[in-house]
This record gives sequence, C-alpha cells and structure tokens, in this order.
Amino acid sequence: MTASNVCVAICTHNRPTQLRALLDGLVAQDTQQTFPVIIIDNGFDPAAPIVEAFQDRLPITLETIPEEGLAAVRNRALQLGLDKGCEFLVFIDDDEVPTQSWLSALIQCQDDTNADLVFGPVLATYHGTPPNWVTAGGFFERWGDTPGSGNALIRLGCLPRDPSDWFQHAFALTGGEDAEFFDRLMVDGATRAIAPDAIAYEDTPPARTTVRFIWRRGVRDGVVIARRIGLSDATFGSKLLAGMQKSLAKLGYALNHFFWAIFTPWRAVKAIGDLGSALAIPLYALGYRFEFYGQKPKRNRNYR
Repeated sequence: MTASNVCVAICTHNRPTQLRALLDGLVAQDTQQTFPVIIIDNGFDPAAPIVEAFQDRLPITLETIPEEGLAAVRNRALQLGLDKGCEFLVFIDDDEVPTQSWLSALIQCQDDTNADLVFGPVLATYHGTPPNWVTAGGFFERWGDTPGSGNALIRLGCLPRDPSDWFQHAFALTGGEDAEFFDRLMVDGATRAIAPDAIAYEDTPPARTTVRFIWRRGVRDGVVIARRIGLSDATFGSKLLAGMQKSLAKLGYALNHFFWAIFTPWRAVKAIGDLGSALAIPLYALGYRFEFYGQKPKRNRNYR
C-alpha cells in the first residue's frame, strides 16, 4: 500500500481558521507521494478562499453541498473517493491538525495488519491552561479504541453497495452517525486496527472545557443511544427494555463516579455527563427531540 491510492477527506462547516491550520498540517506530511484531498463544505461561511491558497501545494477537490448535518457531507466524501478510484479514504475533522508522520503511520498500520478500518488517537490542544479536572479525567482524549471519524482510514471496498446504507441521515443533527456506521461495518466482517502513532490534535476552545459542555455532551450521547435503539429491528417491548437498561446503566455509572469523587474530584464531572445520558434516553422515548449540529441552533455549534 502506498499513499498514491489514499485520499484524505475533510468535512468542514464554518471553521476557516482551523481549516487553514489543518491544510498546513497536510502540506507538512512526511510522505514523498502526493495524495488527493477532498473537502466537502456545508457551512454558510465559504471555505473556498482558504482552499484557494493551498491549490498549488495540494491536489484539492472542493465541493459545497446545501444539506445540513454530518451524514450528507461524509457520504459525499465517500462517493468522491470512489469516483477518484481511491482504495482507501482517510477522514480527519476540520478542527484537527495532524502530526507530520500522521498519514504515513496510518498507512503503515494498514500495511502491517491489512485491516479494513484503522483509527488513530485524537488529543486535545487548549487555549491556555484548562481546569484541572479536564486533564485529570482525560475528557478530550481519544486513543483510537472507540471507532470515530475524527481520525480514521477506511477501505472503500468494504462499504455497503447501497449508498443509503452508509452514514445514516437519522443522525445528521445529533451526531453518532460515525460510531453507528463503523459498528455496522464490523458486524458485517470489517476488521479494525489502531495506529497509536497516527496522532491528530484537536482544537479545544474554552467553551468546551466547562461542566455545562460535559452535561450537554452527555445528553447528546443519551440521544444517540436512544435513537440507535429506536432504529433497530427489535419489537417495541424489546426497545423499551433496552432503553431502560441503558438509562439505568448510565445512572449506575453516575452514582459510582459520585462516590469515588471523594478521592478523585474529576469523577464528579464524569457523573454529570452520565446523568445527562441517563435523562436523555427516556426523554427521547417520550418524544423530546434534540439537535446538536447544523446551522441551527447556533448555540450548539461548538459540538462540531
């Protein structure tokens, strides 16, 4: 495997400063081969002026689509990767900056393991010094063990034949579409690996390093859990039971964290996030709906 049959995909939404930093990071990759870059923009602050400054250094394809949410942009990126004849596509978020050896580390891991899916760590960079509980609890560190699209290599040959079976639009404004998608691929036989040296650093603004944000992230996680249960083929009774079990489990995690917070204070914040999940699951079942992505409501834009 070489970088010549890999393309890098970026889904962007109103993040010109972060996008510029990401493209600088792609220019600095240590691979000697060029790789196509696909950028799908569904924001109202056009990415084109930023992209134009890099056209002479990266072979970029930029496409703007009107659909809100994450599923549409991710699916369009997959289709363009297939259209270009790429064997592998790498997703990286528009608020991340890769290390210089990021792409080569993903490629090497895939070459060593022949995995269909390869995930790399996403670590946080902060604006100043964050609260102690943020770093002590590792609230914004992901090590590749939980499948997500922030730093992921995909063998395009393992995609379902029907594009409607790719990222699901039911999760477009809540998130969670990537975990659901990768879980389905692995159930269908896709293999996975972790590339520990393929590190990307995520811009983490002060608005995220708050207890309120952890609460809302917990609510979002609960909504995603409930939506996945609701979309399953199980009977109504089985769905109700599964939702109750998940909600009670989150409540149990919260109580456990509150108990141990006596010795490790950051666990109190973990408990607040779990309480948000435990509450969101029954609220969703009762008909309450939440949106965390897209242009509206603007107050939720930090979730991207």
